[in-house]
Amino acid sequence: MKIKRVILIIVIILAVSGSAWGVALGDILLTLPPISKVLIPLTLLPEMISDPDAIIPGAVAISFLSIPNSMLLINIYSGNSSGTQLWRNITKFTDAAMGLTVGGIGVWLLAGGGQASGGWDMVIGTLYLLMSLPIWGFFALDFIPYSFES
Repeated sequence: MKIKRVILIIVIILAVSGSAWGVALGDILLTLPPISKVLIPLTLLPEMISDPDAIIPGAVAISFLSIPNSMLLINIYSGNSSGTQLWRNITKFTDAAMGLTVGGIGVWLLAGGGQASGGWDMVIGTLYLLMSLPIWGFFALDFIPYSFES
């Protein structure tokens, strides 16, 4: 019963906030993937602080995901259609590059390119391929135009 209330409250907040910002509810729902692409790399910050080896992968994730998607969100919520189209094209490129990289690592590990012992290449390669699925889903959503775009 509590889950239904939480979902109802979220839907009401989205509907009210959409009218307050002048952004349609469908546009707000389309911003959920960019919001997640902004927040997910930021979870690497504690690891980057504690482990120097994680600084470069974390910086790459933040620069390729958080920065372009936050610029996209700024243009969406300000209603700037030309800026939204520009940053959507940039996020299409970054999503495709990330999907190809993660999927390629998975295929390489499944094909026997890694040197892990005990059959872990198959497990890790499968995990990489599974990780690439939401990335390709986000990539597909990048092609859906927002209501204010011409």
